[in-house]
Amino acid sequence: MRRRIGNHQESLSGQLPRHPVIQRSGPMIVSPTLITSRANPLIRKLAALDDARGIRKHGVYLAGGPRLVREALRDRPDLIEAVIAAADQTDIPAPPDVPRYVLAPGLFQGINVFGAPGPLLLMRRPVLPAYDPAAPWPDGCTLFAPFSDPENVGGVIRSAAALGAARVVLTAEAACPFLPRALRAAAGTVWGLPLAQTGRLEELTWPADRRVFTLDAGGRSLDDWETPRGAYGLLPGQEGPGLPDNLRGRLDCAAIPMQRGVESLNAATAVAIVLWTWRPAAGQG
Repeated sequence: MRRRIGNHQESLSGQLPRHPVIQRSGPMIVSPTLITSRANPLIRKLAALDDARGIRKHGVYLAGGPRLVREALRDRPDLIEAVIAAADQTDIPAPPDVPRYVLAPGLFQGINVFGAPGPLLLMRRPVLPAYDPAAPWPDGCTLFAPFSDPENVGGVIRSAAALGAARVVLTAEAACPFLPRALRAAAGTVWGLPLAQTGRLEELTWPADRRVFTLDAGGRSLDDWETPRGAYGLLPGQEGPGLPDNLRGRLDCAAIPMQRGVESLNAATAVAIVLWTWRPAAGQG
């Protein structure tokens, strides 16, 4: 059962509504559907997308904020499953055949964890390829990311994209890159940089002929290392625990020179410094 409120149709049955389609001379345009009940299945689904379990269960995530929405519409419209807007939002950007849902103001505020104006995009979560240590490595830096903080994950993805890394491999300890905090930190680069996934950090392997570096205060100064050539890896430790003992002996250790009295840097900041120092030559990245 439905009723019409203004220019929107409201679903009263608790089921996801079918979307009336307006046929014009151009592409089909899906008419927005109004939702006012917290019991609506879509609201419950959207509310579950603020953690990694909900994203894995439903296979979708939310993107919000004017810049992220703009970049998703431009770069990955194929991943957009629906547009979610507040009832007072009159301009709802979306590909013409994508479902559009309009939420009562209280509902939209509860879903909009980004806290930014404008609509949200419900996007399909891509299945990340598995990292295969025996497969050929791409030239440049393969960055292994074991960070459990979503902002650190998003931050290193953004730095890797900006500074010419070849790919980012997320270990099992890493936060989901499609969490809201990770997406904000990555600023849209999550849709352009090759991402892969692998198992736990202690089980990580790589070919014997590949050099993999880590960051260690007792290592050789970054100033004294030459920029690695060809394919190489960068494996920072986890926030807090660092690296498992079984990996340490296989890594080349680099240290970032710092002023006395400063013990360490934020994980994402430290990675960014190394990537900048070893960035591809100007004009090539």
